[in-house]
Amino acid sequence: MNVAGPLFDFVKIQNINNNYLSLLSTAELYAQGLVRAEKYSPELAELMKKYPDYTQQALNIERHTEKDPKRFTLYTDISKNILFFYDEERENLKTQKPDFPENIPLETRKAFAQEYAENFDLSGDVLTWFDQLKEIGKNTDLQVIMLNSSSEDSSEKCETLQCSSEFSSAEQNKLQTSSLGGRGWGEKE
Repeated sequence: MNVAGPLFDFVKIQNINNNYLSLLSTAELYAQGLVRAEKYSPELAELMKKYPDYTQQALNIERHTEKDPKRFTLYTDISKNILFFYDEERENLKTQKPDFPENIPLETRKAFAQEYAENFDLSGDVLTWFDQLKEIGKNTDLQVIMLNSSSEDSSEKCETLQCSSEFSSAEQNKLQTSSLGGRGWGEKE
């Protein structure tokens, strides 16, 4: 057997899975996801059965469009992509600790949330939304740079996720690029 085949390359297997799941109709994805949920996640299966039409609408968001994000690589991705749509689970998720970096001050988080609530507009496409989020971040001094903690350049220059204004655009781009494995913002893998 060829060792370069997909059986020995997890990334290839994920890519094949992703392409397969993106080709399924929403009804097929729902049915297959339900079978998996019944076996491994009974709580999710119960919600999927209770709200079948609503679940399929949630699964179908941006699927089969020109810019299909292909959100589903594994059936386990169904849970993390639709669970928050259900009122019952939304309340549970509110009580959990949010995934927010600890080193961003609470005041900055609150300012970001306030600005987001007041100014965010969902009428545009995904790129417009992302640009709006970046602008809100700039307005609230939340300029996040994804840092690779093993990178010497980034760990020496930025100890927090807040980028200091002392760095030039070229230095900021270098930090961003080094932390993304050589890719700049918006570049595809």
